[in-house]
Amino acid sequence: MKKRNKIVRIMTLSLLSLCCIRPISAQEALPQPMDLSTQEKGSIHVELEETQDKLSREGVGLSLAYVATIKEGSYQLTEDYSSANVELNAIETAEGLQEAADTLRPLVKDAIQTKQTNVQGIVDFTDLEVGVYLLYVSDQAGYETIQPTLISVPMWDETAKQMNYHIEVFPKHAPLPALHVRKVDYYDHKSILKEAEFTLYSDAECTEVIKTEKTDPKDGVASFDGLLYQTVYIKETKAPAGYQLSDEVVKVTIDDEWVNGDDNLRTIVYADRPLATSGGPDTGDHTSVVGWIFLLGVSTCTAFFLLRRKHEAQ
Repeated sequence: MKKRNKIVRIMTLSLLSLCCIRPISAQEALPQPMDLSTQEKGSIHVELEETQDKLSREGVGLSLAYVATIKEGSYQLTEDYSSANVELNAIETAEGLQEAADTLRPLVKDAIQTKQTNVQGIVDFTDLEVGVYLLYVSDQAGYETIQPTLISVPMWDETAKQMNYHIEVFPKHAPLPALHVRKVDYYDHKSILKEAEFTLYSDAECTEVIKTEKTDPKDGVASFDGLLYQTVYIKETKAPAGYQLSDEVVKVTIDDEWVNGDDNLRTIVYADRPLATSGGPDTGDHTSVVGWIFLLGVSTCTAFFLLRRKHEAQ
């Protein structure tokens, strides 16, 4: 019964992983599904898929951490991960499996193996003990963001109807979220629907330009996409008509916390003050300036007329 429970749990975790993992067909005699006592060593073959914009797949650092053993028919987290509120044996959905991987990732202290992909985006981890491994990115190297993935060694091969110790993995990947810059009025904090321009730099002195984007007049937001894991600096390089140019430089560190956060974390708000004039606020419309001059002239003439009548009356 224990062996049966063990296989059921391995099959469950393996099948949930199939959204991003495909088993390699067995090329040698493998143990019968019920027999893991031989402790055959396994391997994990990882291949990064080509992205839509043809990003380089070479030099991406991938690491493997050993997170759970298989004992007495169940998964048991190792000591380094025992504090996590994760019950691998209770996972029943792909979403639950991904949530477990995301929870375990921050607890990783040391990887058992770290390798870099070749020009085809391929890397192989070999000589692996039976258990559960966490595959994660240690160096993005210009590739898209990759979700941490839990992998069971062995896995159940549904085609061959037996356990497979040699696993092929095609990790889920997606472009990094965009960085948003929202332009608002300093006084009422409403979005400024006039075109502004922001520039992204790689250095704090703002001399090395990465890219420049303009705000959308519909919502006052400029969006920077196609970002990489790095530290960048944002500066306003053109103010909206009628507003002062901000000299504020904002530092943004694009890391796992930033990528996995929400849009509030990934949105920077720039508040600009309206340009001041001697007669009143300047909103960028010259008609208002003429209006102030006209009102000033009318007031002066009226005052002069009243003073003259008062003088004649005396």
